[in-house]
Amino acid sequence: MAMQANALPQKSANSDGYSDMPLNVRQKTAISVIEQWQPVANEHKKYVSTALTILTNVLYKPKELKFQTLRLSKPGVKKKIVDVNGGVKILKLAGFEQAISDSSESILRIAPPATIEEFEQLTDIWLILLKTQFNWGIHPDASAAKNGAALPSKFTVPNNLASQMATYFEQNEIAKSAQFQSFVQNSNNIQLSPTALERYTFFAKAVQLLIANDSHNFFDIDCQNGLNDMDASNVAAMIVSEICSGYYDEDEAYTNLILAEDLRIMAQHAGHQPNMAAYPQLQTDSNEEKTAAVDAEDEKSPAVPKEEEKEDNGGGVCTVFDIGCGWGNFGRLLMDKSLTAYLQQIEQESSEWKTVKIYGFDIAPDLIEICKQQKFDRFYEQLQAFDCQRDELTQYKDGSVDIIVSCNCMMQHKKIGHPNEAFLIEADRLLKDNGWMVITRRFHGIHLGLELYAYLMIAQQLGWKNVFASRIREIFYIG
Repeated sequence: MAMQANALPQKSANSDGYSDMPLNVRQKTAISVIEQWQPVANEHKKYVSTALTILTNVLYKPKELKFQTLRLSKPGVKKKIVDVNGGVKILKLAGFEQAISDSSESILRIAPPATIEEFEQLTDIWLILLKTQFNWGIHPDASAAKNGAALPSKFTVPNNLASQMATYFEQNEIAKSAQFQSFVQNSNNIQLSPTALERYTFFAKAVQLLIANDSHNFFDIDCQNGLNDMDASNVAAMIVSEICSGYYDEDEAYTNLILAEDLRIMAQHAGHQPNMAAYPQLQTDSNEEKTAAVDAEDEKSPAVPKEEEKEDNGGGVCTVFDIGCGWGNFGRLLMDKSLTAYLQQIEQESSEWKTVKIYGFDIAPDLIEICKQQKFDRFYEQLQAFDCQRDELTQYKDGSVDIIVSCNCMMQHKKIGHPNEAFLIEADRLLKDNGWMVITRRFHGIHLGLELYAYLMIAQQLGWKNVFASRIREIFYIG
């Protein structure tokens, strides 16, 4: 595994309102600028508000060119940005570059973020500005503040995807129906849906009802309803596209467990110590025993990728397992190349781009049926409905998979049967020596805390290298 050099969160040494966040060097630099604003004046509050608006427009309206250039001589920009000590520097930390326009004006400009690194860079600073507002007692929702709403007692990352989805469902007549609401409520009720299969069977019924009347808007990648707005599948597809293009440089990758120090401290404060005895496979089988076991299994272990091994050794084939594939959003985003223009660009520019073959697995047959109805199955070599928690992947050969992806499946509801941190043991068996595992999940807190800690600890015990964790907006991912 490898990682991006700029995505290196470190334990914060600050006690100034940012100490509950894992901070990287870029964020610490922005904080050092903000700390110089003493006492905090209206110009500083206006700066933070203006900078947040600028970054939000770039992030959420990437097709509108007017938000990508700031004329520094413009009176409003000069007063609110340029004249504030360190104001330009913070925007540069977010990805803006200073340049001279064709009309010889001094400008700041930015291209819409298209890579994981660029999204991280922008959202790193966006998050610091949001936290700064919270530290200063400024309500994140200006309209709510005008109506007298109290400042939230706890800072969380704004969950833009959830709010856009809520707006979509509020405006959709089918979503308002009693039948649809009943399906959703049953899906979210752990008493009525005590297993993942039952949960997603109800969820699939709700989706079927909705798309029967509005399939275009529900699945259209370009729609602004939030369903495809930089969500977990979107982030995973970007990461996998970069892996398949040879974008990551293994030689420059870090070998640290990112966030591990921060999470160990959190665990100690909570009186929690990971129980490694819960994962007996980690403590059994020497390398020799494991090799012998693999040899013994070869004759009885059919594997979907088996027939491709010879081609993969010299033909540039990348085998991907999509765990919890649902209706195939990850597959269509990656294979249809409609994620961003960036996916098309790196395939054209990279001499290392591999042929991707995706195999999808989901516990709910009804969700796979939706995938087929929408013709997203054309992006998959095979789709199978079975429970990854019940050792059903044992039929696949050791070391036969290049990448395992899980979008919004792991790190949630493990008590009702979702794959959890123990699944990393099975992933270790399936993955090739230089294989990848990419896990993404929407989450609107500061970090995933002990859930993430458990994953990182097992990865460490398994001897995985270049394990990292990072966040883009409300999407947390580890690899």
